[in-house]
Amino acid sequence: MMCGPEGMMHAGIGNLIARGIAEERIYLSMERSMHCAVGHCGHCQYGPNFVCRDGPVFSYPQVRNLFRVRGL
Repeated sequence: MMCGPEGMMHAGIGNLIARGIAEERIYLSMERSMHCAVGHCGHCQYGPNFVCRDGPVFSYPQVRNLFRVRGL
């Protein structure tokens, strides 16, 4: 389980994978500012997911491709 700035999590993920931790065992808390808390406003949208409704904790495979998108 990891939380913090996304840049730090990205570095931490690389370190965990290099140490042999399976991607499926890595969980991330994707912190976003939430306004409505029910997924209507879209403020906390992270790719196809809404942090307020679908998270805030996601497995790394769920968000792996989103880490490559700058400014998301």
